[in-house]
Amino acid sequence: MARKQTTIKQVIEVSTTWQEAVQGFLFWKQAQGKSLTAINDYRQHLQKGSLTATLTVGNLHN
Repeated sequence: MARKQTTIKQVIEVSTTWQEAVQGFLFWKQAQGKSLTAINDYRQHLQKGSLTATLTVGNLHN
């Protein structure tokens, strides 16, 4: 008879800002060997997304 496997997951809560999360993501992509062009593209897209999210949340409060 097969034994039942038990998986233990550890939950770690991290308080970080959007800017810190973006910077961490960009460092991770750089460590993966992505080109400078790709890194800059990621940065540009994330900045546009951040602005869109800010405007959307701002509209909810009005």
